Amino acid sequence: MATSVITYNQILAVWKQIADNHQQVKTFTHGDIFEVDANTVVFPQVHLITEQASISKHELTYSFKLIAMDLVEPDESNEDEVLSDCLQYIQDFIAVWKNGVTSASPSFTIDSQDYRISENVSCNPFTERFDTRVSGWVGDFSISVDYSANACVVPID
Repeated sequence: MATSVITYNQILAVWKQIADNHQQVKTFTHGDIFEVDANTVVFPQVHLITEQASISKHELTYSFKLIAMDLVEPDESNEDEVLSDCLQYIQDFIAVWKNGVTSASPSFTIDSQDYRISENVSCNPFTERFDTRVSGWVGDFSISVDYSANACVVPID
């Protein structure tokens, strides 16, 4: 397991790193989905929402919603393809969190031993959401990291 505390910013950086290196995902955003300007997004898009963080004696657990979406043609002729692809994007992100990755690029290495992702990931499809012609999937899951509760490192005089 990790010997140092992994921060929320470090976890966000891993999400971004996965998205930036994914060959099909064009845009990664996080935060409030309604603050994302859909008119400037290049699809397919993956958006991360942090639901909560739970602290226990030796573990810090973050709950996330990962939304993978893409544009559907006005006649909806590609909706099944969009749904299939978007579910695959969620699967790809989960696979990296579960198994880590070492790519040809030394800047893209993720050690899965530092993180524990929930065993079961619930995914739900959606169509025609967010005031645009997008469809996709929402995956709900959690990522846990070690937490030492070490008062010796607290910046208190």
